[in-house]
Amino acid sequence: MNDPITPIQHNSGNKAITILRIFLWLMPASFIPAAIFLALLMYNIIRIQDEEILIGFSVIVAVCATACVGYFDQRLALMQKKIDPPHSKKELARWTVIFVIAQIIIAPSICYIAAYGYCSIM
Repeated sequence: MNDPITPIQHNSGNKAITILRIFLWLMPASFIPAAIFLALLMYNIIRIQDEEILIGFSVIVAVCATACVGYFDQRLALMQKKIDPPHSKKELARWTVIFVIAQIIIAPSICYIAAYGYCSIM
């Protein structure tokens, strides 16, 4: 039985991995401006006149980069939970897809907040 005065010590996760995971969740917000910049760069340098190709290429690059970040984030999450990676392949794939879907909402919101803040300062 625990003494009511003695605090219970929980096994906390690695703080460095937690901070890295926070930055990984915020990172896809930079992929949206980078994809727009890449599309504009391709439009000016390569002179591709078809906008659908540029938009499609930019979306594919942004989604693939977000999926890679999501995969890395979930590998770190499994490392924090001390789950052996070969036993968690389905969980890894499922949470990577959830990460990408969540970033569809989170990343534009962060970009909008940053743009609104910049415009209000100027």
